[in-house]
Amino acid sequence: MDQILCEKEMEKNTGDKIQADEQKMEEVLDQKDEEIRKLTTSLEQLKQELQKQKMATEAKKMAMKGEFQSVVEAVKNVERSMKEQTQQFQRKLELKEEELNLVQDTLRQQTEKNQELQEDVCRLQRESEEKSQKKKELQNELREHQAEKEKMQENFQTELDVKEEKNKQLEKNIRKLEGMIEDFKDEKLRMTRDFQTLLEAGEDVVKDVERRKEQMKQLQRELELKEEELNQKHNVVQETLRQKTDKIQELQEEVCRLQRESEEKSQKEKELQNELREKQNTIKFMEKIEADHLEEKEKMEQDLRQKDEENRKLSTSLEQLKQELQEQKMVTEKIEAESQIEQQKTADLQTQLSQKEEDNRELSTSVQDLKQEVREKNRTIKFMEKIEADNEAEKEEFQTKLDLKDQKNKQLEENILNLERMVEKNKIDKLRMERDFQSLVESETFRQQPENNQELQEEVCRLQRENEEKSQREKQLHQELRELQNTIKFKEKIEAENQNEKEQMEKNMDQKEQENKKLATSLEQLKQELSEQKITIEKIEKQKMQDLQNQLGLKEEEILTLTRDLQLLMKAAEDVVEDVERRIKEKTKQLQHELKLKEEEKQQLERKNAELEKTIRGETSPNQTETDNHQNQQRQ
Repeated sequence: MDQILCEKEMEKNTGDKIQADEQKMEEVLDQKDEEIRKLTTSLEQLKQELQKQKMATEAKKMAMKGEFQSVVEAVKNVERSMKEQTQQFQRKLELKEEELNLVQDTLRQQTEKNQELQEDVCRLQRESEEKSQKKKELQNELREHQAEKEKMQENFQTELDVKEEKNKQLEKNIRKLEGMIEDFKDEKLRMTRDFQTLLEAGEDVVKDVERRKEQMKQLQRELELKEEELNQKHNVVQETLRQKTDKIQELQEEVCRLQRESEEKSQKEKELQNELREKQNTIKFMEKIEADHLEEKEKMEQDLRQKDEENRKLSTSLEQLKQELQEQKMVTEKIEAESQIEQQKTADLQTQLSQKEEDNRELSTSVQDLKQEVREKNRTIKFMEKIEADNEAEKEEFQTKLDLKDQKNKQLEENILNLERMVEKNKIDKLRMERDFQSLVESETFRQQPENNQELQEEVCRLQRENEEKSQREKQLHQELRELQNTIKFKEKIEAENQNEKEQMEKNMDQKEQENKKLATSLEQLKQELSEQKITIEKIEKQKMQDLQNQLGLKEEEILTLTRDLQLLMKAAEDVVEDVERRIKEKTKQLQHELKLKEEEKQQLERKNAELEKTIRGETSPNQTETDNHQNQQRQ
């Protein structure tokens, strides 16, 4: 029994040891599984980082290629735009020459027409009532135009207020950008520290970093140049805003001046009736000028929007450049000493660029002034053509009115003759009736026939009535004759006024001919100035093309250096990944070997346990029979 108990205890101890060994083995396996998992996660992280670096490098390459392509396209667009502008200038000059020829032909025709008008003006007759009504209508229209001008001034002021608010918003945005730049600088310092820690971790990358120092110098120079260009563009935007405000003030002054001219013209209209129509045309011309000013304002707003978009693009380019600085920040401290010398050179270049930009601005302003002068002169030519068309239309109207008046006068003369004939006939009838009446009174039959006296009296009364009616008609005819005489006198006055108007028209035509001669001389001068400006513009375009080509060469060199750096980084990263993969493979092989050994030990232990169980079962079977018999005896 003691042996059995000892064996049982031994079996229990062996089972406990086996279980403890199994638990230890499982714990060791779990630990190794965890280590393997950690290694796999670290591998995945490294792979992800490498993929991110690859994606970043590819994105940089694409961005640099895109910038290069954008620069090339910008150069091409500049060339196209300059060619188109030159072609447009040539076309405009040709059109202006044609217009000058047309104007000269029209002036010749006008001189011929004026000679004809001098012969026809004598026939022109206008009615004073129509003129008074037209005066009143014109005065009302002038008042309406003045009210509209006041409204336009109010709109100008509101637009100026809106533009001032926009300028304030632009200044706020500039301040925000400056704050962003300071934040980027702080991030730059932080990233430099992080990058130094990474350099301490990666010894293989240090060798490649030394090669990049020279490349970083070039990049920093370019970044400084780009920042300076952004500052210059910002200054240009502010100057353009100031110029626009000055132009708006000039437009307001022009509006005031035009109002004064309109008032002076309203005073002159009271003295001269023919100038009313000319002033209407001037008012229309002023309205067109105001519409042109509104169009120019809209163009200025579009320019501002385009400049806002350019500022946004520049901000995006700044962000991209700052990202590049964040990636390449560890060399900045060593390059600061060398960058001071280069800053002086960049300052000299900036001064040269600023001088060139000022020259370009002066040329652009001169070109704009010339365009405005040409536009104003074209407007004056159109205005003259309109005046001529209006004069022709008025001439036709006057001729039609004169024809109608001649017809009416002929009818009136015929009516007068008829009335005179009727008066004479009435006088003859009256005399005849009086004679008849007297003969009847004196006749003996009248005395002898008292019965017929009533009839005769009635006839006498009738004849008296007819005589009264005829007398009234005569009075009416005399009144009509007086009115016709008054109309004839009025016509004579109108003819005198028309002669005065004719003389004034001749004077105005002479003045217009002199003005046209002056315009022709000024246009010739403009042509000469435009030819000179074309030469200067071509020179400036050539200089710009050379500058752009130089910039493109520098950017190509930068792209090559960046691609080389990226290739070196990729190689170093691939080497690191290969080393890590080798270590992981070695560790996995060791763990697999250990697992195989432990599985063999397990199998041996399981075999030993099976043998022990078999031996235990063989010994316990006779002992169980004895115990059963003993229990049965106790029960009995």
